[in-house]
Amino acid sequence: MKYVLYRFPNAVRHPENSNPELYGIFKFPVKGQVVGVEFGSSIGEVTDELIHDVNDELSEAYPKCQVMTYVPSDEMYGLEVLTNESFDYEMQGIVVDKSKPVNTIIYFGVKEMDE
Repeated sequence: MKYVLYRFPNAVRHPENSNPELYGIFKFPVKGQVVGVEFGSSIGEVTDELIHDVNDELSEAYPKCQVMTYVPSDEMYGLEVLTNESFDYEMQGIVVDKSKPVNTIIYFGVKEMDE
């Protein structure tokens, strides 16, 4: 299988006690950008590589910050706010900027395709 990783812009805010929503100049649907492709027999087999791809992408975009990544999940949380495109998995990259009061969440979508 081929697993294609898409990065979405920082376009979702998380108001306190409310569902996530688009903000700023962004209009639904937002398009993701392909930032990685991994090959394997299952999502479990490529999870480490996908995490590495997300961490590399965020480390380059936010060089003075700490980054972390959640494993792929088949539950969509942020992607449903961003796009009407169908994804098999969602990943969240977390950017920790000590100069800001809250962390930044960057959403990634993963499409599972035949090779």
